[in-house]
Amino acid sequence: MLYGLGGAVGILLVAWLFAPVRKLRFMTMSEEMSYYTGGSKIIKNLVAILIFIASIGWLGAHILGGGLYLAWASGIDINVAKIIIALAFVVYVGIGGYSAVVWIDTIQSIVLFVGFILMAILAVHHVGGWSHIQQAVDPAAQSLFAVDKLGVLPALSLAMVIGVGVLATPSYRQRIYSAKTVSSVRHSFTITGLLYLGFSFLPAIIGMAVWTMNPQLENSGFAFLFATQVLPPVLAMAILIAGMSANMSSGSSDAIAAVSIMLRDLYTLVTGHMPAPEKAIRLSRIFLVLVIALALLFALTSNDIISYITKMISMIMSGMFICTMLGRFWTRFNWQARSPRWPAAPGHRLRCWWIATGWRSGATRVFRRC
Repeated sequence: MLYGLGGAVGILLVAWLFAPVRKLRFMTMSEEMSYYTGGSKIIKNLVAILIFIASIGWLGAHILGGGLYLAWASGIDINVAKIIIALAFVVYVGIGGYSAVVWIDTIQSIVLFVGFILMAILAVHHVGGWSHIQQAVDPAAQSLFAVDKLGVLPALSLAMVIGVGVLATPSYRQRIYSAKTVSSVRHSFTITGLLYLGFSFLPAIIGMAVWTMNPQLENSGFAFLFATQVLPPVLAMAILIAGMSANMSSGSSDAIAAVSIMLRDLYTLVTGHMPAPEKAIRLSRIFLVLVIALALLFALTSNDIISYITKMISMIMSGMFICTMLGRFWTRFNWQARSPRWPAAPGHRLRCWWIATGWRSGATRVFRRC
């Protein structure tokens, strides 16, 4: 639920704080950051590189999530599953582009929302009712947002790191830049945020029901797939397909954002000019393959989706979030002040990890300070 709370708050804040930038007709997030510093090319180029890395990181999260999904459903090796998902992204995005995202997302969301409601109801019924779940699950984990189990500060930190990730995610900015009006951005993002928050309670209920069914389940990421066993076969298959397709369409936004940055910013940084119109489509396909290959390398480094996302956000996006907020609301924040902040956050985090690795006995104290 903390993931849903942080994501919902992040989406709502993006809608109300950054929707007005639609009027300025930016094409990439680096153009927005450059605007905040008086059109600084240094900032534009630096942000382009960092946003490109961030987009690859988020795409890697989708490859990792889809790989976990496929590995459990099919029984194949997790790394093979990740490679299959990466190849599927090449086909999915290469053929459909944003049209694939727009036209099928509505159907997917309806199937998933209805399916998860039924899954939660049937899973609770399957284990004998809510009273059996209360007996099997740690009472501290049953508190609101599991605050009693995690602690107030760790729970708040997890929600905040997800919210920070949303506020600094390039794909959300791409949706703002491509929207029709500012009001349409706020309207759609508000609906999305509220649905995000409402939906977050369902996985928590399903997860506790699955724990009651199988306390020895090794990977918590498989809980929802395990829960499909209580559904009618046709509905279970529809949810599995819709879930995989939703993962593909969501990840395609990050892939498209990364390709846009390569075409609009990085290509210009290297060559000094925009690509010729007749070469743009061919280059975009080449860049798409490169982006997905890099994201696959990111995904191969982890088999835990939550730890992957939190590490990626702390390493790449925390500094970007700070500079975005200051640039949006503090006009005196210039490029000289902005430039050192992006490398400072990942540098500080790497230092914390290095200390924790070298002195494991003091790791807890180190991370509390970080």
